[in-house]
Amino acid sequence: MVWLLRTLLLLLPSSSFTAAAFTLPDHRASSNLVSRSRRTPSSSPVTTNLPSLHATSTTSNDFTGFGNTGFLILAGGTGSRMKSSIPKQFLTLSSHPVLHYSLHLFLEKLPNYCKQHNLSPPCKVVLVMDPMYQPEYQSIVDAYDGQLVFANPGKERQGSVENGLNKLVESTSGTCEYVAVHDSARPLVTIPEILAVVSDAQNCGAAVLGVPCKATIKESDDGGATVLRTIPRERLWEVHTPQVVRVEALLRGFAKVEAENLAVTDDVSIIEALGETVRLTRGEYANLKITTPEDMDVASAILRERGEGDIVLKGTGGGVSGSSSESVVVDDSSSSPSMLFPPVKRASEKAYNSMKEVRFIDMDRDSKPTPSRWHE
Repeated sequence: MVWLLRTLLLLLPSSSFTAAAFTLPDHRASSNLVSRSRRTPSSSPVTTNLPSLHATSTTSNDFTGFGNTGFLILAGGTGSRMKSSIPKQFLTLSSHPVLHYSLHLFLEKLPNYCKQHNLSPPCKVVLVMDPMYQPEYQSIVDAYDGQLVFANPGKERQGSVENGLNKLVESTSGTCEYVAVHDSARPLVTIPEILAVVSDAQNCGAAVLGVPCKATIKESDDGGATVLRTIPRERLWEVHTPQVVRVEALLRGFAKVEAENLAVTDDVSIIEALGETVRLTRGEYANLKITTPEDMDVASAILRERGEGDIVLKGTGGGVSGSSSESVVVDDSSSSPSMLFPPVKRASEKAYNSMKEVRFIDMDRDSKPTPSRWHE
């Protein structure tokens, strides 16, 4: 790993390694893993009064946990850009289907963390999945005894979220006040990020994880033939998931979008259409979305750096619920698995170079946060 560290040291601005980056209060000192070198001097932190990861009970902003929050895991996509014969959420990532990392997080890791820190666990987890795959996951649903339920996807993301939200309301008799929508193709989201974005939503009504854009963005109005203008990067954020919204507001938003035939691209866009505030919660650049084969390679490398990869789910067995027989991951430590594409040169180094400001977080066996650090 020495070569990787040296490469990143050359690419990162020197200000990324100032002492201030590691002496922030509360959970920012241990979990805000994105570089602060891009923040302009006049900008202020996007999130305030976030729950301390060192707290063992309630926090300074009265954050008591997730008892009023349900989670939707969107797993109904087809993954056409992966050029795969099966959806990307079922492809093998470090010995497990991509989807299993989200299931493990919301059904095992987060509830265990809540138990250790006297926080209420999520009120329900809804898995939005095509009916043709649901039988493969029925044993997992049964094993969690009502904590996990299915919902069918819609034709587009909006329809899938609406179906999942309706199932959440139905299965909890309307007791869930907030809903957190997460893409199953984002297997690297962390507990600190979830704590932060849910806390922000409970304070503001809606919140979304995101990171400041690092790339220069050009606008074109002729199909990409010429540049119309350069959009100031300082005002642009790349949004991730979970996106957390008050259930009542999201239901109102769906009604407005349908009545006015509005075009929305994500969950908080619906809240924006209502004219209500959405809080930006600064997350991690490592919370990438699996979209291409190269993303699988990067995600596998990050899992190895974090020391993660072993996951446990009740009710897992054969078929897709255990592990897909197809894989796009090249594992140097063992024989190469079957490939969905022609063999390609390993993309880790190139991908890491494009993620110049990625940092990693470790969670020890007791799920207590440890300081962010580079791994050698």
